[in-house]
Amino acid sequence: MKRILLTFLIIMSVILFVACEGKAKGAENKYVMELEVGEDIRGKQTLVFTNGIKDGLDELKFHLYANAYREDATNKAYKNSLLKYGRIEIQSCKVGGAEAQHSISGDKNILTVKIPSMKMKKKTEVFLEYVVTVPQCNLRLGRFNDTVNMGNFYPVLAVYDNGWREDAFSLVGDPFYSEIADYEVTVKAPLTMELACGGNIVSRLIENGSRIMKISATGVRDFAMVGSAKFKLMTKSVGGTMLRYYYIKDAKASDTLNEAADAVRLFGEAFGKYPYESYSLVETAFAYGGMEYPMLSFISSSEPDKAKVAVHETAHQWWSVSVGSDSIRESFIDEGLATFCTNYYYLLKGEKQIFIDNHNKSKTDFQNFLKMKTMANASYVPRLDLSINEYTTNEYNMLCYEASGLMFKSVYDIAGQTGIEKSLQIFFEENKFKIADKEKLYSAFNKGCGRDVGRIFDSWISGATQTFYGY
Repeated sequence: MKRILLTFLIIMSVILFVACEGKAKGAENKYVMELEVGEDIRGKQTLVFTNGIKDGLDELKFHLYANAYREDATNKAYKNSLLKYGRIEIQSCKVGGAEAQHSISGDKNILTVKIPSMKMKKKTEVFLEYVVTVPQCNLRLGRFNDTVNMGNFYPVLAVYDNGWREDAFSLVGDPFYSEIADYEVTVKAPLTMELACGGNIVSRLIENGSRIMKISATGVRDFAMVGSAKFKLMTKSVGGTMLRYYYIKDAKASDTLNEAADAVRLFGEAFGKYPYESYSLVETAFAYGGMEYPMLSFISSSEPDKAKVAVHETAHQWWSVSVGSDSIRESFIDEGLATFCTNYYYLLKGEKQIFIDNHNKSKTDFQNFLKMKTMANASYVPRLDLSINEYTTNEYNMLCYEASGLMFKSVYDIAGQTGIEKSLQIFFEENKFKIADKEKLYSAFNKGCGRDVGRIFDSWISGATQTFYGY
């Protein structure tokens, strides 16, 4: 009887392990947020912070990205004037329940909160109350036509990297860099507004004419939402992950959802299982093709090929969401991998010619870009490792997307499908829920390819590509 019981317990342990394998685990830090969405966003948030930085830590720094939408911002989130500008105003700041000294610096984009000196692994709670004025624009944060985009709106803890990272906002690229945390969010919104959110919907209820949602997300780098009174919803389950597509005018909504579902399945098989229980895509007014957030992706309502955008943003769920990277200083990692994997998706689907055609187009575009640049400046070097604020928009697109994607394709040309997938499996498994840098990328690929491929990466990153590969 004891042997039967022991066997049963072992079997149950294995079942539980398999069920939990690959799923996001809890983080040291936790955001508890109460949000009220109306004309503005009113927020009360508590960061339960565990000191994993150093003994004697006496201050925390938060990014206030919403202040990049101010009319007087130096580093703006918009190109031209806005019909209505945005901002975030901190109304209250407490640490451990007591009023705390705090200040706002930089381009009004850094909030510094003084805390009692903390030893390693000790906890404290930072409470912030704030009002976010939502601008009128079709950007990450903004109200436009039928949708309200709520990305990067709340105070988020900066990364400590030999000191707090106080990076300025950049109109070029994705100027965001964050580590994982757990989120418990309660949102109160007008009854007419449906919300697409990055997280698992725990409960919904109607109370006094308002919609109230409780949302939970474990081990994510950010939290975002989109609201609209005109959303239609389509769902599909893939390998234990619930996909939701919130759309308004997409005439091929089922194609968009199915393409995203295929991407989740194929990327999961090739690189490692998607580690979250749900994933939402949302068609919204957005100036660019798309934007990735944990468990949520924007797809621009004006984008003609929404399915392709869905694949690209879904690739980001592996590279930048699950495996984090410094998208400000090393954007060639996440954008390069997302670009390569968007093309690789077609190879995984058995549509090899599309994979080849997309690669050849990228190669031609990059060659033409280099010709134009070197004609204007013979000493031009197409480095991939500059900070995003050192690129023009065209340079960023051609180098951090196209050239970086070609860099991974050149490794594929040498290592083949087996080598590239083994490398990405190692990279994913070793770095999910962490921050991966260039050295960790090299390490994973050297293991997966069974040889030192560092010279290939070095050639592309340093800008020697055009001579090394004859481009």
